[in-house]
This record gives sequence, C-alpha cells and structure tokens, in this order.
Amino acid sequence: MKPLSTIAYLKNNAKKVLPGFICMALGIFIIYFFSIILYSSIFQINRGSLNIFEKVTSVRSNTKDPMPDKILNKIEEASNVEYIIPIINNIGSFRYKSPFGDISTEGFNVFEEDIPKILKAFDIKLVEGKLPSANSNELLIPLKIAKQNKIKIGDYLSKDPDSNVILNKRYKVCGIIDGTVDTMITTNAGYAKREEVLKQSLMFSLKNKNDKMINDELTAMKESKVTIIDYRSAYDELNELFKIMNSLKFILNFIVISVLCISLGNLNHILFSNRKDEFAILIAIGYKKTTIYKRILKENITLNLLAFIFGVAFTIIAVELLNIVVFKPNGQYVYSFHVGSIFTAFLVPLFVSISNMIPPLRNLKAMDYKYLNI
Repeated sequence: MKPLSTIAYLKNNAKKVLPGFICMALGIFIIYFFSIILYSSIFQINRGSLNIFEKVTSVRSNTKDPMPDKILNKIEEASNVEYIIPIINNIGSFRYKSPFGDISTEGFNVFEEDIPKILKAFDIKLVEGKLPSANSNELLIPLKIAKQNKIKIGDYLSKDPDSNVILNKRYKVCGIIDGTVDTMITTNAGYAKREEVLKQSLMFSLKNKNDKMINDELTAMKESKVTIIDYRSAYDELNELFKIMNSLKFILNFIVISVLCISLGNLNHILFSNRKDEFAILIAIGYKKTTIYKRILKENITLNLLAFIFGVAFTIIAVELLNIVVFKPNGQYVYSFHVGSIFTAFLVPLFVSISNMIPPLRNLKAMDYKYLNI
C-alpha cells in the first residue's frame, strides 16, 4: 500500500470519515433542494407574469377617458410591431399552487379574431378541446391548472375558491392550452367596438423581441393617464419579492455553511489528534510537514467532493421521484437539475474545505515530534 494514498486512507478508515461524509452530503442536499425549489417557484412566477411581458407590452388608460391618439398612432406606425390586440377586460384570476407558495395570474377577454394572435404572441398551443366561440362564455385554461384542480373539458368555472379560480361570470371550459405563459382566454365582446376598446386597453407584440425602441418611445411621452407595462417595469415590480427570496436563500446558505464549518472542524480536529502518531511515523521515514499537509488536504477535498457528488445525485433522484409521485399529478413540477443551484451547492464543500484546512496547518507547525510515543 502506498503510504500517502488518499483512496486507501478513506477506504481503510470508512467508519471514521463516515460522519463527516454524511454531514457534508446532508448540507449539500439541504442547499441544493432549497435552491431548486426556489428556482422552480421563480420560474412559475415568470410564467404567470414576467413571461407575458417578455412577449408583449401592455398599454392601457388609467381613467375612463380614451388614450391619446398619439399613443395609438405611435404603436400603429411602428415597423417592429407585429400584433396589436385589444383587451376588452380582465375576466378574473386563478391561483397556481407551487411548492413554494401560491401564484396568481390574470385572464383576458379578447375579440374572436385575436385569439390566434394572442396564442402565437404568448407561444401557447391548444393541447385539448377547441378555441372559444364568440359571446358563448367559453374559456381556455392552462394545462397545469386543469391538472391541479382536476378540471376537464365541459366543466364550468366561476367564483370558486375551492378550484383556485375567481372569475367575473360563469364560464364553460372549451379548451386546454400549454406553453411558456400561463393565462386564461375567452372572447365575449358583446356590443364592444374594436376601435373603442383599442383606445382603452391593448397589448402589442414585436417582430424583433430584442428591439425595444417603441417601448422607450412610449415611456418617453410621459402620459400620466396611460400605464405602460413591459418586461422591465414588470421585473421592477417583482424585484422586491425576488430580493426577499434571494435573501432567504443567502441566510440558509450562511447558516448551513457555518454549522458545517464548525461541526466538521471539530470532527477533523478529533481525527487529527488520533493521527498524530501516524504523522510522526511519516516524519521519521522522511516525509516533510508540507507533504503531510498536502495529504490531509487531498483527503479532505476528495471526501468533500465525493459527498458533493452524492448529495447532488441523491437530491436529483429524490426530486424526480417527488415529481412522479406528488408534483406532476397535481400540475406542479420542480426542476431537479439547475446549473446555478449546483454552483450554489458547491459553495458548501468549497468553504468548508478552506476553513477546515487552517487548523491542521497550525497544528502541524506546532507539533513536537520528540515527545510522541512512537
């Protein structure tokens, strides 16, 4: 056996290093699991709000008076505008229950001829049923809401807190939609005229999503009676929520890393004390303190990396099982693999390895091998 074999040491002293391995793997599981839950929740918030305004810009009057003609003219004359969709009114909202909490999303009432446009603008596809007919109180609902509340084609929805849907009237579900945006769509124009609705509320999509010049031009008009919501303004509104969620993530990471640094530091100190005679023998046969320190460093890094790989792999398997058994049947989904969350989890072995290698270095320097019992 090689006297400085890292793998040999870990294999022959499995019982001694197992507590440290378990602590590290558990800490990584906690950090990674919380991170992907948080990421999945933010992803769902995006589907219900930010993703909408990433694809379209909302322009509406704050009062009963119509918007100024210069606003409409600017939108209609812009060469980058693809679709202009009048919004007759908001029909209500639904609450999507994510693993991290409830997320509320609005539904829209549009003219029948605009339904294909809004579906294309939102990148939504009809997966079951049909599109709503004009003035028939028919409704398209998201696939996840249908799964979560066991809603089928032909069911009726209204103000029903039990189904997490609150609407302005009774609707019949005619179709189920799915895509990058979660929303509800109906077409009940009644006697509303398109040109009048356009002056009150509309959405428009862009041919080139990267060219936001029209949004900047509309904002620069500074019309106090007109509200313009695009991705940037919607993100600013949600930024405080994201800050709170990221603060919770930072606090949890700090607590877990601190506890692991202290607990594993104590475990490593005990292991080091029990190996003093071993280190003395290595010195006696010609090994330098720097070589011994490198061995301890390699052992700690190897153990922490193995725990990291195990912790991440275990979390991915556990989350996928939860998706199959719990989340997916209820219209929910947690992303088991996320590079950013893996990087966050990697901070655990990184900081623990750094903090736990300082005491052995100081102890090696302070050791007096003349008085060791060898």
